[in-house]
Order: sequence, then structure tokens, then C-alpha cells
Amino acid sequence: MMGGTVSCQSQGASNSTENPTPLAEQTPTVEAIDPADEIVTRVVQEQVTNVSATPEAINERVILDVSLIGADILTLDPQRNENPNELTLIENLYVGLTRFNHADQAIEPMLAERWEISADGLEWTFYLRDDIFWVKPVASSTIPILLDEPELEAAEAIRPVVADDIVYAVRRACDPRINTPNSFVLFIIQGCEQVNAKNNVTGFDLINIAVEAPDKQTVIFRLNEPAAYFLTLTTLPIMRPVPTEVVALSSQATDWSWPEDSDEVITNGPFLLDPQTIRGTQIVLQKNPLWPVPSVGNVDQVNFFQFDNRQEAFDLWSLQQLDITPLARSQQEDIMENSPQKIAPVPEQTVFYLAFNFDSPVFQSPELRRAFSAAIDREQIIEEVYAEAGLPMRHLTPPGAIGAPPPDILGVGYNPDFARQQLVASGISACGFLPEIRYMVNSSDLALFQAELVRDMWVEELGCNKDNIIIEQVQFGTLLANTRPEAGNLRPDIWDLGWSAYYPDTHNWLFTLLHCSESDNRIKRPCGELDQLIIRAGRSEIEQRDQLYRRIETGFFGDDGETPIAPIYARSDFQLRQTWVIFTPAPFGSEQYDTYEIDWELKKLEQQQ
Repeated sequence: MMGGTVSCQSQGASNSTENPTPLAEQTPTVEAIDPADEIVTRVVQEQVTNVSATPEAINERVILDVSLIGADILTLDPQRNENPNELTLIENLYVGLTRFNHADQAIEPMLAERWEISADGLEWTFYLRDDIFWVKPVASSTIPILLDEPELEAAEAIRPVVADDIVYAVRRACDPRINTPNSFVLFIIQGCEQVNAKNNVTGFDLINIAVEAPDKQTVIFRLNEPAAYFLTLTTLPIMRPVPTEVVALSSQATDWSWPEDSDEVITNGPFLLDPQTIRGTQIVLQKNPLWPVPSVGNVDQVNFFQFDNRQEAFDLWSLQQLDITPLARSQQEDIMENSPQKIAPVPEQTVFYLAFNFDSPVFQSPELRRAFSAAIDREQIIEEVYAEAGLPMRHLTPPGAIGAPPPDILGVGYNPDFARQQLVASGISACGFLPEIRYMVNSSDLALFQAELVRDMWVEELGCNKDNIIIEQVQFGTLLANTRPEAGNLRPDIWDLGWSAYYPDTHNWLFTLLHCSESDNRIKRPCGELDQLIIRAGRSEIEQRDQLYRRIETGFFGDDGETPIAPIYARSDFQLRQTWVIFTPAPFGSEQYDTYEIDWELKKLEQQQ
């Protein structure tokens, strides 16, 4: 259990602002309509000191050229984003209280320089640094749109990011009128779920959400229950602040962050959106000259080139005009054979698995569940079905999640001898004596291909009767309906599903997917000691959580484990990289371009050849 006061202090965080030369002082006002707008009024009536900075004089700008595939950019609103391309821009234009470090798979301070947790684990207090600003780009009027190297003339700081901006954003995310995707992840905050369920929300409702700002540099959250994983939630775009007065003046409309009639986008992150490219086919980010946090990388500018498909992006990458782009499947075999050093695997927070029906006359026995799981050759599936775009999984939680064990240190995985031993231990001398097994999958060709491959493995390794394993293909909606706990006789014996994390924490896997009472428990496994450990892990400090999650994963997937599901693989992708760029791919969320490092001299040399 969390106890006492826990504090985290950032390295290099400043308690005072070293402001550039002040240009002006402004005190704009906004009329407060109801108590919820008190935050807006308080923010804009504070003295605002405008500061500006011009990028440092440098001989050359270090430029990163990347691709955006598919979906159009419709908004940069952290509480409204809809697609991965929008998330990529948001990740680099806005920062929140904390940030997920992809290289270390750890949470690092960002707006918050430190935080404390109350002895009962219910109250979280974040103390903000005072040198991160809301910034507006100022561009030269003489630079034409879509110049090869558009350059900001200056950046103007509107005001510091303050605690009220966090409060406003969190209340906004809980407000059903905003229709924030996945707002339910914030239901751990007192009052959020109740407000989100209302039909006619007022400002008086919003102030009942338990987030407050006692002063400009302090934000306090009160939770419904102790939740160590709350710190992971603070890394998500959904909790990132917005410029309160700007959003309020737009009546909380969806276009404040991607204006049609303005060349201003106000942000607070390591990069600025170049206003000259806001409506072009090329989007340009420039390094924020007022950014106070030391960067790991050396990128001054990011050029985004938009393509309809991966092949178009690959064609430009092959001409060395892109530094990084997703690998086109049609080129995968050739690149893997001839240029493997240019491929960067990108693991994802999505795991596919086979689920066992605990009511099934076949799979009530843990020995039989272990046998059927251990007879599955995960690597063969990844190679033959998914063109090697996956990581074999022996337990549930994939790499990249806070608290996840390494993928190869526990769990049985593929082990034919163990599978046959467990079959004998179940009291069944041969798989052919089992009753008919209904195996349900979705209607895709890949799902059927995988199911047939798995069935053949059971036939080969366990001696099952092929005709006795009935593969049923149904629409995905039917698959979900027929595997509900209350679906009765419609429920198959075994089925194929996947799970994608809403936030990169092991709690979102073991608790949300497998807990006997707090998940939807499609497999209908009875409650036991492991469920108590899952609750305990979700409330414990991080060092204890790592140990607890290993115990839980072993209890589910070890030699004597329950084996409620058979994890198959974690989905992954491939990025193509030029040899001059060094980066850590993001296993969750979006790429952080201020951590990228480019060998600029090598890039110029290679492009000239």
C-alpha cells in the first residue's frame, strides 16, 4: 500500500524564471458566466508579461524529415484528437505534468517539477515549474509559404502555463459536451464519471470534479481510490493543459487549435507550429526558442510530408529525402535482406490472445488450458501470418508498459513436451478423446489463416482430431456479443481477441482484462488470490509493483499457472531509418522529436551522392 509522503524532484527544474526582455504588459479580461468560468477570469486577469525570443544564430538548422500517412489533420486539441497523425503533432507541441520516456520506459517530470502523494494514496499534489510558457510563433512576412527551410523570425510568450490551465483541461475532458475520446480513463478522479454521465452539464457541475489550483504553481487531484498508475495517466494528451482564455473565447469549439481564419496556434511544448505551413501539404515544426527543458536530441526543425500510403513515402525515402517512414509491406523482404540496419522495429501496446471459456467442459481444467497454450508456436504464427511484424508473448503485458516484465523471463510459451505432459496430467490420455471444440474468430482472412495454423499445431503436438475442432468465422460484433459472460450457449469454447492499452501501465492489462470482478471477465474465471494481488499492485509504489506484477504474471502463465488466456503475440511495426538518425521508437503514444539526434554532416554528405 502507498503510505507516507512520496515526492519526486526533477533534475534541473527551476523555481524562478529567467525571462527575456519584457516587451509589454497586458491585462485582458473575460466575463465570468458561471462558477466554472472563474478559472478563465482568474487566468486572464492576472498580470501577463509578454516576452519574446529569436532563435539563436546558427550556421545551419538540423532538420528532420518525416512522413505522415493517411488521416488528415483536423485538430490539435489535446482533448479532441482523433487519429495518430494528430497525436504526433500534439505530442511535440504540448506538454503535460509528466512525460513518458520511451528510452527508459519511465515517467519523467515536465510541467510538474515534483509531486507528493498523501498517506492514504487519494490526494496527489503537483508543483509546477514557472518557466514554461504559452507561446505564439512570429514569422517573417517576407518568407514565402512552403519555402524549403521556413524559419521563424521570433517567438512570443503569451504567459506562463499555470495550474488553472491543468484544472480547466481536466474538467473539459470530463465534460460530455466536449466528447473527449476515452474520457473514462479519468473516472478515477472524484466527480469525473458523474459529470460525464449528465445530459445537461453546467459550470456548477464541473467545479465538483476534484481537481483544483490553490495557487498558480500547484494542482491537487483527489481520487476515488488509491491508484499508483495515476502518474501514468498524467502523461496522456487527454490531461495536457490548453490555453484557457483562448479556448473559452471560442466557446469550447473544436477549431481553436487549427484555425481557418488565423495564422496563430498557441502551444507550450518543445516545438512550435510554423504558421506559414498550417494549411499546406507540408507541415513544419520549429524548435521553440523559449523552451527551458534541456533536449536530448539536436533537431531544430521537423518537416512533415503527407502521403496517402506507405509506398509513396517509401519512394521518397529511397531517394534519401525522408529520414524516417513506416515500412511499406511490399518492400519488407528486400529491405530485411539487403539493408537490415535501416529497419527499426517498433513494438506496440496491442496483444492478441486466445481466450478459454471457463464454463467449457474442455477448458475447465487448468492442465488442458496449459497444454493447448504450450502447443502453439508463436514464432511460426508471426512469420507465416504477420510477416514478422510481432513479438512472441509468453505472458500478457508487452514491453513498453510501466511494470511489465521482459517478454522472455517468465511464462511457458511454446513448449511441446510440456504441452503433452500437461495433457496427461489432465487425465486425458489423448486429445482425440475430447468433445467437440468450438473455436470462434472474426471474419478476416488473417484470422482464419491463424486459426487453421493453430488447429494444425494442436493436431500435430497433442494428437487432436482435426475434424473435432470447429472453426467458426463471424463478424467482429457477433464475436464480441457471443463471448459475453451472459451469452449462454452461444459462447464458444475458445476464441481469438486482442487488447490495446489505453495507457502504458501494467494495470491497464492485468486489471482491465483479467480481474475477476473489475473487468468484463468474458472467460468467467472465478476470483482468487491473484485478483487480490492485482488490486494491491495497482495501489503500491513502483518498486513493489514490479515485484507484484511478476508474481501475478507467473501465477497466470507459469508452469503451474491458471492460463486463463493463451497470449500469442504483441503487434509491432517497422520504421525505415536513414543511418544518420538515432532515435528510440515509441512503443506507446507518439514520437518525441526533441529526443532525436541527427548526424547532420553525414546526412548532407549522403544526400549529395
